[in-house]
Amino acid sequence: MKTFYTGLIALYSVMARAAIPFSAKARRWVRGRRGWRERLSSFSRGEGKVAWVHCASLGEFEQGRPVIEKIRRERPDWKMVVTFFSP
Repeated sequence: MKTFYTGLIALYSVMARAAIPFSAKARRWVRGRRGWRERLSSFSRGEGKVAWVHCASLGEFEQGRPVIEKIRRERPDWKMVVTFFSP
């Protein structure tokens, strides 16, 4: 199942890149993912703890906002990373 999922993700990426000449949304999708590993890994460098909350959509972010705010209140010394994917 993991191989199937990985294959679908790779296919989606290829299709998005093929759509770049025709779609501004595809261009933004591809541009926004460049260097994502480096950007995320920069949060784990250095001292302190990191809380990473990933939301699948903007709606899930809104639902998770109280949890995020509680973490920030109770752990002010932690770095907070919030990511979401909303096409």
